[in-house]
Amino acid sequence: IRMTDQLKKELASFESFGEQLIEEVKLKEYYKRRNTDLYALKSLHDEYVVQVRKLTEWQNALKVRMTERDNASEKYSRAYNLFLSEQAGLLALNLSEGSPCPVCGSRVHPEIASLTDDVPTQEEVKALKSMFEDLENRVNNGAVLCSEQKAKTETIAADMNERSKEILGTDTFDSGLLSDAIGKVTLLLKENSAKIVNLENGINRKAQISDLLADY
Repeated sequence: IRMTDQLKKELASFESFGEQLIEEVKLKEYYKRRNTDLYALKSLHDEYVVQVRKLTEWQNALKVRMTERDNASEKYSRAYNLFLSEQAGLLALNLSEGSPCPVCGSRVHPEIASLTDDVPTQEEVKALKSMFEDLENRVNNGAVLCSEQKAKTETIAADMNERSKEILGTDTFDSGLLSDAIGKVTLLLKENSAKIVNLENGINRKAQISDLLADY
């Protein structure tokens, strides 16, 4: 009889385990959904960091290209002007006082152009022009890419802030808050799993006790 009383007392302690297990299983599903949402937000933030880094790299590269383009433009302009001056000097070689200028037609020549040293050839001028135009195209293409990448990062940022409002309850993304939330839900899942195991063991023990009492 004493053993029976002890078993009945132990059996009573497991009375609410079934209901508790149902609640803990519901909590587990909630925690799992919460965990999924948090890690989805983390993935979105990780993608944002990658895209911002890419934008920064492209913008820095564009600045370098712009400097190269400006230098090429200066070299081309200087070479082109020197080349034109040289052409004037060549025309002036056969120019005499009283004869008409082949360029302007004037018979008075107060300042006759002269030849200079280190004058670029026409081929060199064309090469400098080609280099400048190539760099100009690279700058334009780079500017378009940077503009598109900037728009992409802004879209991700807007999405990230919107998701943060839904998941974290904040108007803007907060990496510290996200990290804390992930840590908290991870701990809750661990505690929840332990509770479920304990409840399941209790329910199994309850069944065993019921079988034992049936034999008395």
